[in-house]
Amino acid sequence: MRIRRGWWVLAALLIGVSAQPALVQKGAQYIRVPDSSVVQVVKLTDGSTLVGRFQDVASEPLQFQTEGGVISIRRISIREVREVRRAAVRGGKIWHDDPNPTRLYFGPTARSLPKGQADFSNTYLFLLSGAAGVGSNIQIGGGFSVVPTDDFSENIFFLTAKAGIRPSPYVNLAVGGLLGQVGGFGSDLGGNDGEGVGAFYGVGTFGTEDHAFTAGAIFPYAAGDLGDDPVILAGAETRLARNIKFVTENYFTTGGGSDVEGIFSYGVRLFGEKMSVSLAFWNSTEDQIFPGLPYVDFVIRF
Repeated sequence: MRIRRGWWVLAALLIGVSAQPALVQKGAQYIRVPDSSVVQVVKLTDGSTLVGRFQDVASEPLQFQTEGGVISIRRISIREVREVRRAAVRGGKIWHDDPNPTRLYFGPTARSLPKGQADFSNTYLFLLSGAAGVGSNIQIGGGFSVVPTDDFSENIFFLTAKAGIRPSPYVNLAVGGLLGQVGGFGSDLGGNDGEGVGAFYGVGTFGTEDHAFTAGAIFPYAAGDLGDDPVILAGAETRLARNIKFVTENYFTTGGGSDVEGIFSYGVRLFGEKMSVSLAFWNSTEDQIFPGLPYVDFVIRF
C-alpha cells in the first residue's frame, strides 16, 4: 500500500526545528549591573572567561563578582559579554541549552527557531538540511541529498515549514509539514522513482529544555494520496549530564488494521553551545536487528 510505504519514506526525510536558547544577550554594550535572574559570562582579550555578575560599572576598573571573589576588570580588556539564565549555571559552569531542541532525530518537536536564528544539519553525511526562524514561532527550511549520481536531479529534495504557539513555559504546540520528491531513490525507499512525498502534522512538546516529552499525529503523503490513518509520533529527551542527552523517537501505525507496526530509536546527543552530534540506533517492530540501524547527525546553530 503506497501510503504505508510513504510513512517509512517520511521517517527518512522528516526534519523539524527550535526553542529558546540559554543565550539572552551578547556584546560589550551589555556591560551593566544585571538583575538577579541572569549571570554574565565575560570573555577577555587574553582568551580567559569569567562567570559572575558586574557589581559596579560606573568607574574604572569595573568590579565583577565571581564565586571566588570580586575581580577588577579594565573595560578595554573586555572582548564580549553574554547573559545567560541563572538556572543555566551549575557549580560555576555553564550548562548550555541543547542547540538542536527543534528535532528529536528526524522528527520535529513543537519548538520553533526564534526569529533571526538558523541551523544547518548533516545526517548520514549525504542528507543536508537547514531552517530559519522568520517570525514569532514560525520557521521555514528545506534540504536535499548529495549522493553522487549521473544526474544530480535524481537526489532527494524537500521543503519544510512549522508554526506554533507556547501557551505556557512548559507547553509548546505546533503544526507543520514537509513536501518533497525522492528523485531516483523511490524504488529503494519502497515507492517509485521521482515520486512526490511529504507529511502534515500536529505535535506537542511538554516539559523543560532538559526533560521533555513530544507526541503528535502525522498524515503521510505519497503518490498524490494523503493517508487516512495517521502515524503516531512519540518521543522523549532527558538530560543525563552537562553535555549529554538521551533521546528516543518512535513511530506507530495500525495501517487501518488491528496490528500495530512501528519503528523506534534510542541514543544520545552530545552538544556544546552551538553544535550537537546525535548517535543512535533505529529498529523495527517487524524485522528487528541488534542493536539496530546506526544513525548519526551533526547540527550547527547560528
